[in-house]
Amino acid sequence: MCPDKRPATAHGKHADSPPRAAVFDVDGTLVDTNYLHAVSWWEAFRQAGHHVAMSDIHHTIGMGSGRLLDRLLGDARDHDEDEAISTAHTVLYATWFDRLSPLPGAAELLRTLAARNWRVVLATSAQGSELTALRRAVDADDAIFDATSADDVESTKPAPDPVCQALEQAGVAPERALFVGDTVWDVEAARRAGVGCIALLSGASARRSCERRARWPSTVTPPLCSRISTTARSAGSREHPPSVRWMKSGIAGRRSPDRGTAVERSPNMLMAHPAVLADLIAEYETLQALGARQGGEEVRRRMDDVAYTLCVSTGTRDVDTALIVARHRLPGARPLDDSVLST
Repeated sequence: MCPDKRPATAHGKHADSPPRAAVFDVDGTLVDTNYLHAVSWWEAFRQAGHHVAMSDIHHTIGMGSGRLLDRLLGDARDHDEDEAISTAHTVLYATWFDRLSPLPGAAELLRTLAARNWRVVLATSAQGSELTALRRAVDADDAIFDATSADDVESTKPAPDPVCQALEQAGVAPERALFVGDTVWDVEAARRAGVGCIALLSGASARRSCERRARWPSTVTPPLCSRISTTARSAGSREHPPSVRWMKSGIAGRRSPDRGTAVERSPNMLMAHPAVLADLIAEYETLQALGARQGGEEVRRRMDDVAYTLCVSTGTRDVDTALIVARHRLPGARPLDDSVLST
C-alpha cells in the first residue's frame, strides 16, 4: 500500500476536500501500442538467437524490460545479453514513433477529467524517451498534471512503485485515486498500491487473468467514453475500496436499422486465410467446452493464446469480436448475415 504523503495542516490533519487523481497507464490504455511492443520484442529476441512465442511476449507487455526478460528467458539466461536485447527492442520500437495512434476518446477522456478537477497523472513502465513519443501521440498535455516513467522508479510494474510515485506527484491519498490500465500487471500494481482500478479491454489482455490478479469482484461496463461522467462522479463522491472495473474500449459496434451490429476494425488489417480462421475457431470452441467441463490452468492458458491469435488474425481487440469477424470470413457467410454479425 502506498504511504499517504499529502502535506498536513497546522493541526496535523489533511486539508478538507482533498484533490482526486486519475492515474493512467499509457501503452495499450491511451495509445494503441501493445502489438507493436510484442513485434519489437519478438524481433529483438530473434536477433539474439532466442525463439520466444509471440503469445508469451504479449502476456508480458506492461512489465518493465528487466522483469519481462526474467519472465521470458528465466534466471539461467546469459544476463550479459540483457542490455543488447533491450536496446534492440528500444531501437525497433522507436521506428514506430511517428506513426503511433491514440485509442479512440483518449484525449477527450483526459480533458474531461481535468475539467472536473481530477489530477491526471501518467504512470508507465516505458522509458522516458518512449513516454515523450506517447504523450505526443495522445496530444493532451494541457490536461496532464504530471507523469512518471521507468526512469523515475526503482521497480516497474507489477510493483506498485509507478502508481505510488504518481500519487506522490499528484499529492493524493490512495483512497482518493483511480488507476486505469489494460494489463494484468497494471491491475496487480494498483492492487498492491491500494488503489481502485479500471481495467480496459483495449490491450487484448485476458479478462479472466486480470480478474484473478485483482482478487476483487469485477463488472463489465459500457464503452469508456460513455462512462466518463458516471465513473468520475461515483469515484469522487466517496472513499472506495480497491476494486477492478472492466470497460470495453477500442472496438465499437455501429448499429443500422436493418443490418444488425457491424463490427469496426482496422481497414488496413490483412486477414488470415479462411482455413486458418476455421481452425482457430474450432480450437477455441473445443477448449471452451473442455474448460467448462474440467477447467485447469493449462486449458485457460491455451484459450488465452488462441484468443490472442484470433484477435491478431482479425484485427480486433477482444475474443468475442474476433469470433464474429472470423466467422464472417468463413465460406458461405453472407456479407450482411445478421446471425453472424449481431451481438
